[in-house]
Amino acid sequence: MRTLIITNSYDVTVDLIINKIGHERFIRINYDRPHDWKIQLETDNLRIESNLGKFTLEHIAKGIWRKPFGSEPEASPYNDKFYKEEWKYLLYELTSLLRDKNRLRFNYPTPDYAFSKITQNRIAKRHFKTSLSICSINIVPRTNGRWVAKSLSGIPFQDGSVLYTTDVSEHELDSNIWFLQKAVTAEYDLTAVYLYGEIFLYRLPRKLLSSLDWRKEQFSVVKDWEKVRCPVSLESAISSFMNEAGLCYGRLDFLQDSIDADPIFLEVNRNGQWAWLDHAQRDGLFNAMCNVYDPAK
Repeated sequence: MRTLIITNSYDVTVDLIINKIGHERFIRINYDRPHDWKIQLETDNLRIESNLGKFTLEHIAKGIWRKPFGSEPEASPYNDKFYKEEWKYLLYELTSLLRDKNRLRFNYPTPDYAFSKITQNRIAKRHFKTSLSICSINIVPRTNGRWVAKSLSGIPFQDGSVLYTTDVSEHELDSNIWFLQKAVTAEYDLTAVYLYGEIFLYRLPRKLLSSLDWRKEQFSVVKDWEKVRCPVSLESAISSFMNEAGLCYGRLDFLQDSIDADPIFLEVNRNGQWAWLDHAQRDGLFNAMCNVYDPAK
């Protein structure tokens, strides 16, 4: 039996897991390499053929949707938007079949706006301290005090640049599209990985950062994230939130004013990256993930 992973050919996290567990236990479909595969979907079965061999649903113990759209297919005819979208739809259909056969692990890949940032906050404020959020278009938001601008969609600009978390003031804003969050003064970033009821909590001192957003410096500070014990109260709040949100996996981001202060919820990424937290593979997170990926477990 194998685990079928839908991702892209640049997914280093999947490289690490496959190298750990063994290539012979996986079928890896890369969205950016559609010509590597022959796939036929039926109502209750599928047939997959590649240089790895021929497979049906009987060969698949688990299915996992990772990060397929991080790289685009450009080989003919997939440089045509029509074929790209048809190929995407086929992968969603394949994932739906795995879900309906109770073989899909992690969360089903619903669109981001189905669990948007403000929707998250509406649920989160029943479980955590939260920061006020505002969405606006064609109006200049009235912002007293410090605020930060973020991206709703996470999509880069046309020139490839990314809107990281950025300090803004009212006079800097125009009437374009904005997602703003009330600025929080904090000494620490906290990130919690929730995996089928297990919680792995990591802390990063903000004094190590030169900007507001640790993602800009994630490769330089990766070893500075420290695994810490999750307080019972936070563990309970995270579990309650994830249960209400209907999520079996997610990486939750918080800010914390001091080690003893209540964390302030920012957002949850229901398909968030995690391998950089347990880069040495000794905190238990990497092994727990391998157990989910392993078709024999």
